[in-house]
Amino acid sequence: MDIGKILDFAPDTELRGENPFERTEIDRQKKAYGEPNSKKSKLALPAYMESVSDGVRMTEAEMEERRQELLAKAEIDNGEQEDMDEAATRKLFLLFDKRMKKNQDQRIKYAQKPEKYMNSEMDLYAHLHEIKQLATQPHLYPLFWDEDINSGLTLVNLISLSWHENSDIAAMARALTMIETLYDLLDQEEEENEEICKVLYQKYMEHDVLSVAVGTLKRMDETKNEEMEAAFKSIGLVESIIEGSDDQDIITKVANSGNFLIWLLERVRRRTINMVKVYAAEMLSVLLQGSEENQKIIGEKKGVDILLKQLAYFKKRNPKGQEEIELMENLFDALCSVVQYPPNRKKFLEDEGLHLMNLMIREKKMSRNSALKVINHVVSGYEGRDNSVKYVEILGLKTLFPLFMKTPKRNKKTGHTENDHEEAIVSIIGNLMRNLSGSLKRRLVDKFVELDHAKSERLLELHFKYAEKMEAAEEEVEQQAAILAQEGVEMDDDMAYALRLEKGLFTLQQIDYIIVELYGSGIESLRERIISHLSMRKSSLKQIREVVKDYADNLGDGENEEAIEQERNRLLELAMGLM
Repeated sequence: MDIGKILDFAPDTELRGENPFERTEIDRQKKAYGEPNSKKSKLALPAYMESVSDGVRMTEAEMEERRQELLAKAEIDNGEQEDMDEAATRKLFLLFDKRMKKNQDQRIKYAQKPEKYMNSEMDLYAHLHEIKQLATQPHLYPLFWDEDINSGLTLVNLISLSWHENSDIAAMARALTMIETLYDLLDQEEEENEEICKVLYQKYMEHDVLSVAVGTLKRMDETKNEEMEAAFKSIGLVESIIEGSDDQDIITKVANSGNFLIWLLERVRRRTINMVKVYAAEMLSVLLQGSEENQKIIGEKKGVDILLKQLAYFKKRNPKGQEEIELMENLFDALCSVVQYPPNRKKFLEDEGLHLMNLMIREKKMSRNSALKVINHVVSGYEGRDNSVKYVEILGLKTLFPLFMKTPKRNKKTGHTENDHEEAIVSIIGNLMRNLSGSLKRRLVDKFVELDHAKSERLLELHFKYAEKMEAAEEEVEQQAAILAQEGVEMDDDMAYALRLEKGLFTLQQIDYIIVELYGSGIESLRERIISHLSMRKSSLKQIREVVKDYADNLGDGENEEAIEQERNRLLELAMGLM
């Protein structure tokens, strides 16, 4: 961004450095009093008497004010190599207030003559750079809202500059107030900064910095590196506010602030892949997780179709580099959250999401494991019946069972493990068992009969694998309970159960549920194979029955309590059928 272009003003190029407006007083004096090649006479006016580009000199009052500003700036510059102290910071903020007001006054007075307020524009821009050094000194942050300095409005004034007509000023104000300050404060690990951080969060929420951040995003041109970085950091600011807030409704507030959720969706929709798109996809998945309201909004804005089209890019190609891997995984996570809202599952079905996921699995690309995760989400629960039926109709079982028979190795790039893969596969099969009926369910059951019951043997192998995992998990639960006891905390049943689920109990429950379904299918050869395999491993149906009963007892509560109770009774009936 070039402030000169915006205001049709060409700054002096003889002293142009990284920023043409960062001209120190020493530079001014050297230029004015005859450095080599200088075309000015040695009788040139001192810095505080410099005229603007049209030749109009400052008044006596303006020159006096300029002298005072230079004196204050000199005091600040003298301490630039060291940390700012409170006295210097107070002077800095007071001077900032003067420069801001002067710029505002001149903009009003000379609205049609930008050259007449250009000097004040430069001064304000340079002053923001001087304030920037406070970003690494959290102990001085309270001065931003100190009532004895500018009536406590320093932070508010900085935020207000975000809507300054001059885009350079606005960009710098945003970077300073919303990003640099907050970022650096969050980087501080000292406990004494925690309270300052909390106050800063409150101030940002109070003055609606979220809307300012979204406004920043909408105005940034990502073809320019500095603006792309500003957009990236603005998203980072929003994430920091979410992480630091104690407000349970913060996700909803952030999503609604300046239509941030919709902006994220639109940004993800654009074809250009850069760090902003990757971060936008990540934030989209964060805002969708566990928020039915946000899931509903995205569904209404054709978000399911948008996410599917973005993921189609990875159907036949692997992501290039870590950036594209992160993008792909974030898009999958967002889609998994979106389809948690039941009406969106119908949209997923209508948009042929199952076909895309099935093709991704067949292609054996890096997207395969995440595609399995999506299928697991859309076929789960009572709301997954339509997708379960469709999945069998599109020959999804033909794609699914080869992966059931052989677990692929861990994918180091995506982080998907063998356990993740096995959990997704058996969970999909378990959901299909629940939701299918008639001939479609029979097709599923027959898979475990064909090829001399090979898939039944594989299922029982997985049963013993995860049963052994749970034996080891019990030791970990006991160890964790002992550690908590030393800290004076008692591990309750819910904590212990959650830890067991994390260690593989959920996968074991799904495996054993499938076993009881097969055992109760009425196919004698399946019963015989199950009993034979268990006997060979010196086990029995009793173990499986206890796992399924425990699963039924812990189904939990939900919106449809009647359906949950029916499922609980069905599971218990199946378990008792193993007698």
